[in-house]
Amino acid sequence: MQKSLKDYRDECFDLYLKSLVEEKNLQLYADYTDGRGSSVDYKADGFELRLINDAGLMATELSLPEKDDFVETEILAEEKTGKNARLSLEDQVKFIKEHWAEIPTLLKQL
Repeated sequence: MQKSLKDYRDECFDLYLKSLVEEKNLQLYADYTDGRGSSVDYKADGFELRLINDAGLMATELSLPEKDDFVETEILAEEKTGKNARLSLEDQVKFIKEHWAEIPTLLKQL
């Protein structure tokens, strides 16, 4: 039996994001699932973090608080490094961890 979008999202969360969410004490504020996608949103100090499953494609997105204008983590990585960035989910989380303090500033620059 094929996994649901939510089940796959939750599995990826456990593998890649759970330790970050726990370490930074992020607060869950939205959990959404429909026919083609599933996401969970967390509040951090200075920004919001979303894990999204878009028809089986997993990604992270970031937004300034209360803006609901999420940007793919890959776009922030491109802005930061000046290089075209196609990042795995694991690498997206690594970028978020490495640039945690800079994320609000990077989002404001877009």
